[in-house]
Amino acid sequence: MRKIFLEELPKWEKGWNKGTIEWNNTTNCRVNFIYDDIEGEMEIVKYNSKTRKVTVLYDNKEYEIQAMNFAHGKLGNILNKFTSNFKVEIGTKFQDDKRDITIIDREYRLEEFIDKKCKRNKTTKKSKYYKYRCNKCNYIGWIIEGSLLKNYGCSCCRGFTVVEGINDIASTHPYLVKYFKNIEDTHTHTYASNSKVFVKCPDCGNEKEMIIDNLFKRGYSCPICSDKISYGEKFFSDILNQFKCNFIMQLSKKTFKWCKNYRYDFYFEYNNEQYICEVNGIQHYEQTSRKGARPLEEEQLNDENKKQLALNNRIKEENYIVIDCRKSELEWIKNSILKSNLAKIFDLSIIDWLKAEEFTSTNLMKLTCDIKSTNPDMTTTEIGKIVNLGKQCVRAYLKRGNSLNWCVYNANIEASKIGFNNGKLNIKTVEIFKDRISLGVYESCIYLETNSEKLFGKKLNSKSISAVCLGCQRSHKGFTFKYVSKKQII
Repeated sequence: MRKIFLEELPKWEKGWNKGTIEWNNTTNCRVNFIYDDIEGEMEIVKYNSKTRKVTVLYDNKEYEIQAMNFAHGKLGNILNKFTSNFKVEIGTKFQDDKRDITIIDREYRLEEFIDKKCKRNKTTKKSKYYKYRCNKCNYIGWIIEGSLLKNYGCSCCRGFTVVEGINDIASTHPYLVKYFKNIEDTHTHTYASNSKVFVKCPDCGNEKEMIIDNLFKRGYSCPICSDKISYGEKFFSDILNQFKCNFIMQLSKKTFKWCKNYRYDFYFEYNNEQYICEVNGIQHYEQTSRKGARPLEEEQLNDENKKQLALNNRIKEENYIVIDCRKSELEWIKNSILKSNLAKIFDLSIIDWLKAEEFTSTNLMKLTCDIKSTNPDMTTTEIGKIVNLGKQCVRAYLKRGNSLNWCVYNANIEASKIGFNNGKLNIKTVEIFKDRISLGVYESCIYLETNSEKLFGKKLNSKSISAVCLGCQRSHKGFTFKYVSKKQII
């Protein structure tokens, strides 16, 4: 706060200057002031009507100042706020919640400044710089006096200076390195940089340009192979995994009929209690311009209806937990989780938050395909239990993965693996005929489709084979078929 109190100074009582200060009669008048952290009093010694300057006494010293500047409280020079002398001594330590630095040297530097009004005019100014050592990261740097006195601290800790091994991306967020096309960028930028760089998908190699800060906050979403699961959902799923909690993502009527046409982000049971957790993005709190986004009021009404439906179906209100994930940032989501009822269920102090953040960069589609690739006989249900995804989602991932050559997946063949009837495999054997002559009995329609070119020189379709067996189709590519009991399998 800066203020000077001129109310007691004599004023003109008439004429053109009525109401303004009568400076000729201000000698020996005392004036109180507040200037930032300084409060005090000055005495006007004299006024020079020719130069329109007043001489004031402060701290036993006399100073000359333009009367107009004095009236507007421009006392910086008098109060030693503006001086060519260094204001901070070598060895001074600045320690607060923003910084912890020690001054180890200082020097003057001549710097050129361009006049803002007339850009052609250049002036030279002697600036005061201080050399400091950061007691947190051990970085040694220089800072101008004005910034030092305004509580600015270490430029390395603040992310303005990149120091390899201290605050570069490769050191602070190594899990992001795999996304950079040029690895050198991870040593010359911080994770909060606004610089644009080329990044690539570590799974399919797709490249695009992206702001580094956005990569950190939102993660990498590949237009070709993205699993389309949000940052918040991945973050929260790893939290539940850390508690070794079995859960279902995208709960729907396929699990519980009462869900109707709604989907709930997470469902889990713990200590004989049922819980639902909604991980809400920004569209639940603010109107967004995203294509296809619902109006905010409609979105929030939908949230209310979902909650009420869950409460009507034995989910306790305190067990319906909403996590505010409007920002895809570790600290934001961490604080949301800590403030939620989840803190009453689990001991959140044991959470490895950085591990959860790293998991957000995992491509669940690639993980699903890798599991299938290394375990080809594993069913979608079994894979779903590992990655905590529903069968429908696993199938969709495997289909896309098959097209990207990440795994081998044939929906029809997989269907034959999981065809059960009262707990027993329900795979029907098929007999194939050509011109009413039997060509043999085979273990299934899928087996025939897979091996037809090798056996008969034609690619047969399992659905068409089944259609002929059921009487819905007369023949298929010159062949006829019928279901038989397992009497002979070639």
